[in-house]
Formats: sequence, structure tokens, C-alpha cells
Amino acid sequence: MFRQDSIFRTVYIQISGMLIFSSLALLVFVGGLVYVELRWQLSQDGRINLRSEVAEIQQATRSLPSTSGKTDVQVEFSDDRGQRVYFALADGTVTKAKSAHMPVPLDQLPRSKPGGPGLQFAVFKYQGMPYRVLLDDWKYQGHTLQLYVYEDIIQEHEMLEHARDVMIGAGVVGLFMAAVFNLWLAHRSLRPARLTWASHQSMLGELSHELQTPLATMSALVASQTDSPEVRENLKREIQHASNLVQDILYLSRLRAFPAHELEPVAVSDITEEVADRFAALAEQRSLTLTGQAQAGLFVETTVDNWSRVISTLFKNVVDHSHPGTEATWRLTATSTQVEFTVANVVGQRSTVLAEGTPIHGMGLLIAERISEDMNGQFSTRILGKRFIATVSVPRLKVPT
Repeated sequence: MFRQDSIFRTVYIQISGMLIFSSLALLVFVGGLVYVELRWQLSQDGRINLRSEVAEIQQATRSLPSTSGKTDVQVEFSDDRGQRVYFALADGTVTKAKSAHMPVPLDQLPRSKPGGPGLQFAVFKYQGMPYRVLLDDWKYQGHTLQLYVYEDIIQEHEMLEHARDVMIGAGVVGLFMAAVFNLWLAHRSLRPARLTWASHQSMLGELSHELQTPLATMSALVASQTDSPEVRENLKREIQHASNLVQDILYLSRLRAFPAHELEPVAVSDITEEVADRFAALAEQRSLTLTGQAQAGLFVETTVDNWSRVISTLFKNVVDHSHPGTEATWRLTATSTQVEFTVANVVGQRSTVLAEGTPIHGMGLLIAERISEDMNGQFSTRILGKRFIATVSVPRLKVPT
């Protein structure tokens, strides 16, 4: 049991770990993609804003006196959004025109790259403040001047930092929720394996219980060291019983391992009467009386083999475990929606019944229960006084005549 729990715990940790890691990777990928896209979009908007100011700056400087002198001209300027945009019109290192307020000296502005295109953008910092600058060559009054248009982008950086903090916070919360969900999902994914293991353990318990009786009987017969025909007959019967148990186990394992066959309409009334007649003769050999009747014209959706097997299993259980000299009864009836097959017998002394009156299912009854499930029906057993009653209830199929 300890090793079983250890194995399931290891598999649970592996599955939940892979799910949590995949969720983390997805959150990082999506969050990073959104952050990069937002930063790129803000950068593009900033460039478009600076580019839109070039024409206005050129228009404002054309009305100024000639810029050929050494005295620069100062212009108060802002963009359409009311944010301060600064510009400088220079000839080399000499300023010809500039904004009234210049937070960055001309010699601190980025220079055009040699051989580079006329229009360039750059991001730089001055005294801890981030700026974006546009550099352009402009021919004016017979001179080629350099136009610098720049603005501080502190708000853009603050927006990116805020967006980053929000995404990190949302990512942590999302990761926590995803981890809880993945732990639950891993637990649910292991549930079928746990149920299969429990069913396997239950079957081993049933097998152990069922094999104890014939094996103990055979051991006692062998220990008696007698050659009487009765002992040989009893030993032969117990060996056959153990062989039948092995066959039932193999059949049950096939039922659990493979899906049910394709279902078809089956006339169960005739099949039930034929099987009952065969077991009535066998019951008579063991001093039992098996009587019953079947309602005519009943159909269910199953296979002939499945229906024959389930009622043969119940009849065999009656023959093997009924008290000698008693009567066992069966009946096949139907309601508007269900077909019910019921068989009842007096419990023999060799039958295994708990003190509370609940019968212990053997391999045969487990087979009947599994086939009933394959037919979308139910199988139930109960003790009423000294009588053991087993019932198979399956949906009724109405076939047009």
C-alpha cells in the first residue's frame, strides 16, 4: 500500500508539475508579447508625433529673420497634445534657432550617423530623464541645417512600468489560480487509474476468497488419505470448481479490458427459456427444483452471447449455492421501460453470506454485474429471509411488429 501511494504521488507530482510549468510558460509568453507590443506601439506613436511636428517647425522658422547670423532665434513651441516639444536648428555646432526652453544642450543631443539616412530617430537620457529625438537634414536659405526635434518620454516610461507591474501582478494571481486548477486537474486525471487499481485490488480479494474454499477442501481430502469413490468425486468436483473460477476470472478480465461489442435487438424471452431448461435438468440432478416463466415478446439492446452469459451465470449460481431439496424460482417480466430478470433461491450452508445478510459477490456475480453495465442496465442482489435474490434490469427495446 505504501509503494502504491508513493507511485501515485510521484505521478501526481510529475503531471501537476508539467501542467504548472506549461501554464507559467504560456503566461510569460503572452505577457511578454503584450508588453513588447505595447512598447513598440508607444514608440511608433512617439515617432509619428515628432514627425508631425517637423512641418510646423519649418513653417514657424520660415517667418523668422535670416538665420545666417550668429544670434540664435528662440521660439515658444508645443505639440498638438499640449506637451512640450523642443527643437533646435543648427549649422554644425552653431545654433540658428531653438525653443525658448532647451532642457538638453545642443552638444548633448545625438549626432547624425555618417552616411545615414536624412531622417533618424534615437532615444537617449540626459540627467536621468529619457528623451526621444528626431534628426533631419533641412535645406534652408541656401544652407543645409540639422533639425533636432525631441521630447521627454517620462510618461511613456511610467506607462510601461505601470503596465509591467500590472502584468506581473496579474501573472502571479493567474499563475496561482492556474496552479490550483492544474493540481485539481492532475488529481482528476489520476482518478481513473486509482479506480482501476482499487477494482484490481477488489478483484484480487474476491479471487482470494473464492479460491480458499475449493483449495481448502482439496487439501482436506488429500490429507484424509482415503481411496473411496466419494472422496475422489468430491476432489474432482472441487478441482472443477477451481478451474471454473479461473475461467471466470479470465472472462471478467476480458470484459474489463475490451469495450463492449456492438449492440443489437435481441429477443430475450426465447433465450431465457432455453437456458432455463438446460439448468433445470442440472438442478434436478442435485435435488433442486428450478421453475419460472418468461413474458413473451421482450426485446433488449444487447448481444445473444451477453444475455445468455448473464442468465447462465445466475442460474449456475443458483445450482451451486442452493440448499438441497429446495425450490429456486425465476421470472422474466417487463414494464413500459425496463426488462427485469429475477432469480431467487434458498441459500445453502456452503454459500458465503456476511453476518448482516449481505452476500459476498463471487466472480460469477461480478461478471453478471459487468455485463449488465455494458447493456446500460443495473444488477442488484439482496437477502430476504433465507432466500438469495438477484435481479438484472435493462432498458426495454420496443421493436415494431
